[in-house]
Amino acid sequence: MTLYVSSLLIACGICLFAGVHAVLAGSAGEREPVNQSFGVLSLLLAAYLLCTASLFQADTLAVARSLTRWQMGLACLIYPAAVWFLGLYTGLRRWRRWLLAAGVVFGVLLLANLFSPNSMIYSDIVRHEPIRLPWGEQVSNFVGTHSTLFGVYFLAKDVVYVWAIGCCVVLWRRRSERAWPLTLFLLIEASAALHADVVNRAGIQTVTWESLAFLALVLVMGDQLRRELQQRGALLEHRLAELRAETVRRERVESDLRHLAYHDPVTSLPNRLALREHVQATLGGEHRGDSALIVLDLDHFRTINEALGHDVGDLLLKAIAARLVAVAPVGALVTHAGGDEFALHVELPFGQPPAAAARDLVRELTARLTAPFLIGAHDLAIGVSGGIALLPGMPATSASPSASRYNASIFRQSPLRR
Repeated sequence: MTLYVSSLLIACGICLFAGVHAVLAGSAGEREPVNQSFGVLSLLLAAYLLCTASLFQADTLAVARSLTRWQMGLACLIYPAAVWFLGLYTGLRRWRRWLLAAGVVFGVLLLANLFSPNSMIYSDIVRHEPIRLPWGEQVSNFVGTHSTLFGVYFLAKDVVYVWAIGCCVVLWRRRSERAWPLTLFLLIEASAALHADVVNRAGIQTVTWESLAFLALVLVMGDQLRRELQQRGALLEHRLAELRAETVRRERVESDLRHLAYHDPVTSLPNRLALREHVQATLGGEHRGDSALIVLDLDHFRTINEALGHDVGDLLLKAIAARLVAVAPVGALVTHAGGDEFALHVELPFGQPPAAAARDLVRELTARLTAPFLIGAHDLAIGVSGGIALLPGMPATSASPSASRYNASIFRQSPLRR
């Protein structure tokens, strides 16, 4: 049962998945420097674990030497990547200086490793008897003679570990929730390093767990970054919901303001501004038929308003507006121009003289408006004065800038009284 090697390969797969996920998430628009550095670090750890698993299954000395060189080369890349990630993870202001220092030290070691036949930390590598693990697994065992750079490499590793402890202390001082995952990893890493030191000093022929400690880094840090990403997503959704609500509220306010700007607050009919823009749009159209602008002025309304009060006056205006809307032709614009003045813009029917059609409509309107109104306990009657402005039609074939102006000859009707 190849439990140990299988564990290394499973850890390699987890690191590979975490690294690819972090890199792809960054390329999809969630570009966060800390996530990018975590992705690079996870990919390097996946390659390191793959080399380690392959080294424990190597059959020849040549393969073991090659894998050892690859393993040490990746290690020289992992520690600067770890400094990059932890500097961003901790939020250090001068993390670039630490990254530069780690890059210089491990860069020199990487160059030395490239030109060494047995890796930078071994001057020679030999094969020993395979290691038989308690559960029956057998793995290859290659040992080497330490080179002059052996102490330098492990000193650099220890410095990075102590620096990581300092980063953890910074997080605890800030009371950041990121301190717990880093603390847990450092404890696991310290336990694995202590186990390896005991095994090496005692000369016990067994495997160590230092390589698998990297899996703890990927798991605990990846989980922390995942939860932070979910929190940012939830916060973004909340802000988007607030933004949508604010947009709806503004649209509602704009609609209310637009309604107030173009409608009379008492009768809810379009006002003088709406009438003017409507007539201008009609006159500026490419094709229109004959139409008329009818202005109606209420007689004795001010007397009623002053004698009975504004409440009765407003009720009377609403009743007048309701009668006008009921009598007006389909498609007509009925407006309250202000005070005791109402206005209508109507399209006149074809086949009938425009002036006669307009006069007939005015007679019908005045007849309805001069009928008594029952407002509360009051039986009220008003008079109406009306004026008509004919707007001659314009065929489609004669559309031109000069034709967009209405005909200056206006039909005027004498005031109509009850």
